[in-house]
Amino acid sequence: MKHTYKILLMDLDDTILDFKKTEREALRKAFGGYGLELDEAQIHAYSAINLRCWKRLERKEINKEELKTLRFSEFLGTLPKAPPVSVEQVNRDYMEALGSFVFPLPGAEEAVRTLAQSYRLAVITNGTTWVQERRFAGLSVRGCFERMFISDELGVQKPDPRFFEQVREAMGEADASRYLVIGDSLTSDILGGIWAGMDTCLVSPEPVPDCPANYWAPSLSEVLKILL
Repeated sequence: MKHTYKILLMDLDDTILDFKKTEREALRKAFGGYGLELDEAQIHAYSAINLRCWKRLERKEINKEELKTLRFSEFLGTLPKAPPVSVEQVNRDYMEALGSFVFPLPGAEEAVRTLAQSYRLAVITNGTTWVQERRFAGLSVRGCFERMFISDELGVQKPDPRFFEQVREAMGEADASRYLVIGDSLTSDILGGIWAGMDTCLVSPEPVPDCPANYWAPSLSEVLKILL
């Protein structure tokens, strides 16, 4: 398959790092500090609430600060016994725990090392700067990436084309056809790449019907078969 990509823009969570595992362990650590042991059903409930809030953020229905309080305000309302702390404190404790865990997906770091031999790499992520920087610093392959672009620093979230405009300017390559966006989110990574005029690759355990991405791979390791 012939292509002319020079730069690969990779999402961080659920593309390189296992966010689901990170989220689970961070919730257990944060709520364990209040003497509460969350079960799998409760963790699943939080995950669904958090995802809904992030989708609302992508649609610009809420801002980042509202997201941080809304998700835990709703989640605490589902618990039989809420911890005796504020929603703001719960969010701070969770974010602190979130930044302390680094779980690369199977084969992801090896794939990054291989891709870095043929392409320029950068991370693109919607997230809180200090949390993502701490997690990124825990990767053994962090030196393979030229930059990490974080929505908090750019002042705009994926899929907004302005996010990708800033990335292109910083990377010094104006031609959108020289980029490939690789990520797990259809509404953030894939849609953002499409709006920016870039080719895209969806990383998802299962193929998605009528997927608008140019490529699909079940893992970052499988992206190697597409590009190399």
